[in-house]
Amino acid sequence: MAEAKKEVFPRLPVGNWWKLRKLFIQKIPTTVTDTYIAPLLGMSQDSARANILPSLRQIGLINEDGTVQQERAAKWREDAHYPEVCKEIINEIYPQELREAFQMVDDTNRAKVASWFRMRTKMGEGAAQMMTSFYQILTEADPTKAPEVKQRVKPENTRAKVINTAEVKIKTEPAKIPEVKSPTVHLEQLNIPSININIEVHISPEADAAQIDQIFKSMSNHLNITRKA
Repeated sequence: MAEAKKEVFPRLPVGNWWKLRKLFIQKIPTTVTDTYIAPLLGMSQDSARANILPSLRQIGLINEDGTVQQERAAKWREDAHYPEVCKEIINEIYPQELREAFQMVDDTNRAKVASWFRMRTKMGEGAAQMMTSFYQILTEADPTKAPEVKQRVKPENTRAKVINTAEVKIKTEPAKIPEVKSPTVHLEQLNIPSININIEVHISPEADAAQIDQIFKSMSNHLNITRKA
């Protein structure tokens, strides 16, 4: 009696699902082959041929010859139509009993879904978990679940950053010059000897009052003296 053929469901890794969708958003290829998949997903051609292409055929993104189903691919990459495509794939591939029993997959029922795949396919735990993960993203049908790709940011020059952003406050005030009071210095303190000058002026008896006044005025200007009465 011939052994019944094992039933297999898509085991496309979730990360590859989102990476391929991002590539399709940029541009929908005409054909998807192992040589197309391998470098883009960072895997060998054998791995792409054995693990990726079969699932893409099952979900209807590519034909047997690798040509892309353009209509489905165009809807799949658009957020507005993404849930519609997920629902179509579920209805086309998965049995009614699974769809009715597990319309959504989350932490509360994930183990039961994995058990269903394990029993149905007669495959190991690893394969069952991969089938469960893929079925879960189809039931979620949420394009916002795509992981964000963080761009590598070059480290900034710490020294330059400090110089550019540091808040420097400079307080400017007029310089205070101390007031210096000149002390009163007496000649006695400086030990400078005093000089007395006696000036004798001989005036002719014939000089009149105007001439005498002119003499003393001239002496006052030059010697800074005052005439005594």
